[in-house]
Amino acid sequence: MNVYLAGRYSRLDEFQGYKRELQEMGYKVPARWLLGEHRMIDGQPGPQNEGFALDDFADIHASDIVVAFTEEPRTAATRGGRHVEFGIALALHRYHARPALHVVGPKENVFYYMPGIVHHETWESCRFALT
Repeated sequence: MNVYLAGRYSRLDEFQGYKRELQEMGYKVPARWLLGEHRMIDGQPGPQNEGFALDDFADIHASDIVVAFTEEPRTAATRGGRHVEFGIALALHRYHARPALHVVGPKENVFYYMPGIVHHETWESCRFALT
């Protein structure tokens, strides 16, 4: 079974640890962004980003479960790609009954309130639910 982890790129090291835990549980984690090669040049859009987006879209589509990590509100600007990843997964979930959706953290916007989403306060709670 495939699990996609969606979250802020600045938390890459943390998510690589979650990936290892999931693999030890027998899951595959096809999220290529976790390889650390999807870094924007100087934080700016560039020609490489089209490939990054296509990788993420395909990896989400290939997943049976998507775990989205949300954040407490901040004043600093963020790119927000994780919200798009969640939106793609939500559309697939609503219209194709897959993937299963789990959210770790607060409900950042109205779409995190949609029915059928399993919410967790911590990664440990989510990991337990996936066992």
